[in-house]
Amino acid sequence: MTSGPHRFPANGCWLEFFDPLIAELAGQAGYDYTMIDMEHGPGTLESLLRVVQASQLGGAKALVRIPEKDPRWIGRIMDLGADGAMVPMVNDAADAQSMARGCLYPPGGTRGVATPVIRASRYGADVGGYLRSYRDNFLLMVQIETAGAARNAEQIAAVEGIDAVFIGPFDLSASLGFPGQPDHPQVHECIAAIAANVLREGKTLAGLPTPEVSVESLFTQGFDFVLGGMDMLLLREAMYADVERHRAACKAKT
Repeated sequence: MTSGPHRFPANGCWLEFFDPLIAELAGQAGYDYTMIDMEHGPGTLESLLRVVQASQLGGAKALVRIPEKDPRWIGRIMDLGADGAMVPMVNDAADAQSMARGCLYPPGGTRGVATPVIRASRYGADVGGYLRSYRDNFLLMVQIETAGAARNAEQIAAVEGIDAVFIGPFDLSASLGFPGQPDHPQVHECIAAIAANVLREGKTLAGLPTPEVSVESLFTQGFDFVLGGMDMLLLREAMYADVERHRAACKAKT
């Protein structure tokens, strides 16, 4: 499955630390995509730019989860040269349409025009080339993560300009009345229904693993984009394991 230069199936890694060295390493390690988290991470636009640059230098396409459902954020992310954006809390087709219009210059959209000065156009050195291909090269992903959005999944996925749909199991489980239980049977049932609607519309289906649903299982269920890693969790697990080995060695010494 393809969307411009974006090819799926693919794997991705969340970046919460906003550290360019970690972003570059993620690309070098072989992740197809990084997802730089402006919704929950501590980054600013200035630090975001460095992480986008480092991720791309390492060989991974740089996606950004914007902090809120505001189309003005889409333009800013596109201007700085990110490869795509993910929009949280998209609840209906009107939300999705607003985000899709935010990706386009007028008259078809609402994005502000600053092509002579933005990184995405090589700081104005390739305005013509950028205007011809800017939308084809940008991946717009929306998140379905509430009970209301689940009911509207088919209409959301059908919106022209939406390239991919991400199902957020943790927020979804809370919205359904099962906070902290992303693997509750009713949550699994809801996710399966959302997935069927997204796939019926021919859109790329994205997600992340839960304690009972592995990366491998998601791919077999029809997901084509799985964000299975996270810099903070990978580092935490490695540190905890390293400390345990050191403690065992200390005990053996006494």
